[in-house]
Amino acid sequence: VPGVYGVEDLGPGRQFVLLLEDLAAGTARFTRVGQRASLEDAQSVMGELARLHAAFWESPRFETDLSWVPTYESRRRDRSWERFVTGAMIRRAERGFAEEFGPEFRKIAATCRDGRDRLEQLWNQGPRTLAHGDCHIGNLFFEDERAGFLDWQVCGCSPGMRDVSYFLCNSFPTQLRRQHEHELVRLYLDNLEEAGVQGQDFETAWRQHRLFALYTWIAAAFTAAAGEGLQPRAVGLAGLARATTA
Repeated sequence: VPGVYGVEDLGPGRQFVLLLEDLAAGTARFTRVGQRASLEDAQSVMGELARLHAAFWESPRFETDLSWVPTYESRRRDRSWERFVTGAMIRRAERGFAEEFGPEFRKIAATCRDGRDRLEQLWNQGPRTLAHGDCHIGNLFFEDERAGFLDWQVCGCSPGMRDVSYFLCNSFPTQLRRQHEHELVRLYLDNLEEAGVQGQDFETAWRQHRLFALYTWIAAAFTAAAGEGLQPRAVGLAGLARATTA
């Protein structure tokens, strides 16, 4: 956790200033969004996600001091706006990239666009915890071989596999994912158990991983469709290709 030297509210709205300790001046290694994770990085991320999720697993704090963390139920009021924007970006991605990525791309897009209500229900089945929500390589740093997480603006109370799947489908090279994703999901579950969370079986986790691959695809399609607005075009297209393949 970085030291906080100053906080200044600049007035109405969301403008503010944070003056924080420079972690990069020490031993922390920060990764960029265009980089690809190594197997060792992925193993570290699985371990740290398990420790994070175990600390908030089915926590009663989501009813008290963490009641501000978004949930499936509390987001119903702003869901229509989010659906409108996301649907528009998926259609934009279809127009721009469907020919490049082939018929499977269109099938995925149709599922994410037209079956979103059902997907939301499936994504929120099972025990919930504090999920980072945007766990890609550009939102990580590493210190003493341990992964740390930054950029928490889309955190939420949801199943932990949301973060695991997002990282594996978004930031792990396709070849390595195909070779190691089973063992990495098992590593995550083993670390969960070591941290005190019992009874999480592989088959349930694997089904969640497959479902959350569609969540990752929506995020990747949104980013790519935004062009240079969110990430450089090459970075956005590479992420969309990995997500579509997954």
